[in-house]
Amino acid sequence: MWEKATIRTEVAGTVQAITHSIGDFVKKGQLLVKLDDSEIKLQVDRAEANRLQSFSKYLISESIKIQEDNEISEEEKKKLKRLENEYVNAMDLYKKGRISEQKFDEISEKYQEALVYSGALRDDIRKAHEGLANANIALKEAKLNLKRASIKSPFPGIISDIKIRAEQKIEFNFG
Repeated sequence: MWEKATIRTEVAGTVQAITHSIGDFVKKGQLLVKLDDSEIKLQVDRAEANRLQSFSKYLISESIKIQEDNEISEEEKKKLKRLENEYVNAMDLYKKGRISEQKFDEISEKYQEALVYSGALRDDIRKAHEGLANANIALKEAKLNLKRASIKSPFPGIISDIKIRAEQKIEFNFG
């Protein structure tokens, strides 16, 4: 059984190296094309710097914040546990199609609200406020794009065609 695939880049870039020619056999995961990744590396560096800046803001806000009463009453703990149980049950019922998405969202929102008011999500909220959550996501995206600068074979096969235009999409047809 033959497989055929057209492979395109997921990131823009200039072709740095084409590692195989038409007729070459390649193994799954073998490098086919390497794009110039210098700009992508700069994006990773920038994302790491932004993450570090946001993390620093977060740590500073943590160190100078007024000590808050992190203890919640027994009554609030029981309410939170009850809402958690309702949420877990609602998730199960929703997956089975026994309650509507709207009803599930209502129960989920009540549970999330209780978590916020109890202080259970305090750190997550501070991180989001200081931009740390977005900085972490941006760093992961930049690292993913760096990984995508190396185009690899999705399965073993023979390269049947190569179409490359500088600074445009790259296509490898093989089967």
